[in-house]
Amino acid sequence: MAKQKAERQAALKAKRDKVMAEKRAAIQKTQKEELAAKRMAANQAAAHKKALRKAKLDKRAKASDPSQSQEITKAKAENSMVPLTKASNTENAGDFAALLKGIITALLIILMLVAMVAMGRRIQR
Repeated sequence: MAKQKAERQAALKAKRDKVMAEKRAAIQKTQKEELAAKRMAANQAAAHKKALRKAKLDKRAKASDPSQSQEITKAKAENSMVPLTKASNTENAGDFAALLKGIITALLIILMLVAMVAMGRRIQR
């Protein structure tokens, strides 16, 4: 009887060990799949970012005419005053828009301060 009990316990232990090993294997497989998915997503994001950068560079390259760049290089060598190219005009337009926005914001703040001072004087009278 003790022998049969020991055999049953050994069989149960073997089954438990087998089930636990299968669970561990399934967990490891899931973790590997998740890690692979994360890596793939990161690679896709990096590839997308690289493609966007390349498209931006290509767009800039198309915007600037090579014949103009040669003329500009010659003009720079001869004179410090170089006419703006089409590409630099578009780049400067963004800078100018930001500067204009800042100036307008500053003027609005000054206008509001003047209005507040005027209202304060009216209240005092």
